[in-house]
Amino acid sequence: MSCWTSACVKFVLAGRVSVAEFQRIVGKECDPQEFEEEKIAWENQSKYLPIGSEGTLHIYPDSASSEQTTYIVLGNLRDRWSTEYITEWFNRVVQHPRVLQATGNTSLDSGLPIPLEYIQA
Repeated sequence: MSCWTSACVKFVLAGRVSVAEFQRIVGKECDPQEFEEEKIAWENQSKYLPIGSEGTLHIYPDSASSEQTTYIVLGNLRDRWSTEYITEWFNRVVQHPRVLQATGNTSLDSGLPIPLEYIQA
């Protein structure tokens, strides 16, 4: 039986941030085919967005101005049995100096959502 971990996070970053630069902050996207081709080790995923057996979360540009850029990262990860994986990734990403604010949630299957929130001091 499969287990699904869901996540949805909105990131607000300082200045204009390209998709490529955002991927350097949060990690790259990877679909299942790339996952197999690149033979990504489950233990060595720091260059990628959170990943399940069918690929990573996905990046969606939301808005951009010269003062700030907003991205949404969301998706469902198959065969990840803990929300701690998402929480640890979130806590690592918000340490980047360009991240001004991040809000969202994560949940395991249909369980209660766990809020994720950060506002730069």
